[in-house]
Amino acid sequence: MRRTPSTGGLGRLAAICLLAGTCLGACSGSAGSSAPSSSANPSAGESVAATAAPANSAAEGGVAGKLLRADDFSDPTHGLFPDHQSGVIRQLVAGKTAEIPWEWQYDAGSLLVKVHGPYPDNNTRMIFGARPTSADKIAEDDFAIEVKAEATQSAPQAVYGIEFATDDDTTRFTVVPETGSYGLYSYNERRYLSQARSSSVLHGQPNVLRMEFHSDLVRLLANGKEIESGSYPSFKARSGVARLTAYMDSAPADQEVDVRFTDFKVMALDAPASSASPRPYPTSRPVTPTPAPPPALVTPVPGATPRPTVVAAPLPLTFEDARSGVRLSYPQNWRRMDNPPNGLVAFTSPDQNLVEIFTLPMPGVTPDQLDEVTLKMLQTVFPGVKIISVVPTVLGTSRAQQTVFSGTFGGRNMVGWAVNTIKSGRGYLFFYVAQPSLAADDTPTAAAMLKTFVIDSPKQPVL
Repeated sequence: MRRTPSTGGLGRLAAICLLAGTCLGACSGSAGSSAPSSSANPSAGESVAATAAPANSAAEGGVAGKLLRADDFSDPTHGLFPDHQSGVIRQLVAGKTAEIPWEWQYDAGSLLVKVHGPYPDNNTRMIFGARPTSADKIAEDDFAIEVKAEATQSAPQAVYGIEFATDDDTTRFTVVPETGSYGLYSYNERRYLSQARSSSVLHGQPNVLRMEFHSDLVRLLANGKEIESGSYPSFKARSGVARLTAYMDSAPADQEVDVRFTDFKVMALDAPASSASPRPYPTSRPVTPTPAPPPALVTPVPGATPRPTVVAAPLPLTFEDARSGVRLSYPQNWRRMDNPPNGLVAFTSPDQNLVEIFTLPMPGVTPDQLDEVTLKMLQTVFPGVKIISVVPTVLGTSRAQQTVFSGTFGGRNMVGWAVNTIKSGRGYLFFYVAQPSLAADDTPTAAAMLKTFVIDSPKQPVL
């Protein structure tokens, strides 16, 4: 039997202070797991946020297959990746635009990726990095991507891995060798599908990383040992490109983080994995604060039975506000409250998870300013907030930013996300928050509600 949390103190989440003296209110009760978002094909340079977690079971061996293509990084003229690439990440951090240069090149039989400091001061442990993309497309039913990687400069601050990007989603498998942790992240779902620690992730030496795709089954392997296996229906879609990823997650000890990639391979697999039955990916796992890096831990419940994959509830009802132009769909069993304190509308699930919409006139406020104030709001409302990711997305049809976070409120752990945008001098915020233990059933529904969000031209004057 689930314990429904008290909502008596939720009004205290109001007063999200914005620029020019305006405010967006935020009522929260308990609500959803982190639901990160990004475009399916992000740019080569990126800033997101680092997380890590505790141990998980492992099984031996990758599935045999036929080599489709490979790059030993000895000859850039015949290589799969573009050579001598560079750029600068520009990210608003603590009210200032930080610039983080990155570059990569073929070097001595490896692809050398450099992410240069200085690391921008922030209390969210954001990660900044580069993402070389393979030139040719993968179009196989069952396949694997494999690479060997090692941090060769500022290793304690390095995060690296593999991505597979389709037109619909980008899936990222990264490891943090310093902590022995790994994560599987979906840009489309806007969340980590899995995070844990494994003794198979090696510290102070190279790691051979491998992602296998078998229909809707995904396997993650580190150094020949399975560290994660899960069923995920949206992975049935194939045809995409492979990327390598290298990030810094804190101030580099030696001015920059260097990661060398070797032995890149793409293989068509002979047959599905024959290891133990895969577990469906949970929609969320509890996030527990930790006094030292990494900033958040995903803590499995010992002996817990894996949850089945959860799908979004039907959204038969529609909310529409002529004054602001906001329109979205919502489930029949979610309680709707119009005009909550400081807000436009709030929707509460049977588990007391919360979606709330805020909108206010904000003449002269830029999208970058609203992004920065949203971060400050989360830091104010949720003491000790940990920012899991800050990524570009779309709200309605407008350029937006999604901030995924974990934190505490009223002594309870919380996870959630905030999506904000500016359109025609008006600010909009889609806010979702939950207690991790009660988030699993509602996060897909909240994400589905977000996809239905439309900002029409207001039918009444906006004062």
